[in-house]
Amino acid sequence: MSVEGRTKNVRINLSAFKRVEYSEVIQVPINTTDDELQELANRRYTEVDGGEFSEDPDYWDAGTVECVTATSNCAVDLSLVGDDLVDIRPSV
Repeated sequence: MSVEGRTKNVRINLSAFKRVEYSEVIQVPINTTDDELQELANRRYTEVDGGEFSEDPDYWDAGTVECVTATSNCAVDLSLVGDDLVDIRPSV
């Protein structure tokens, strides 16, 4: 329920998880078993430096959604008017 003409500030915090990945091709003996391949992959996971991973720009997964009361003196980005969000950021 809203009181006509009165407003309050709320901060919406959204998080998302981005994927980073690393890929390489390793030549192995033809008779390497699936278990040995998985063991090799696990080994490489511990050996590869995190700086060698690159971000996958097409993948993200929703994280958390949080809404908390914001102070009245913080900068406001949007205003809820009816069901519409109106951008009220100052023009640069």
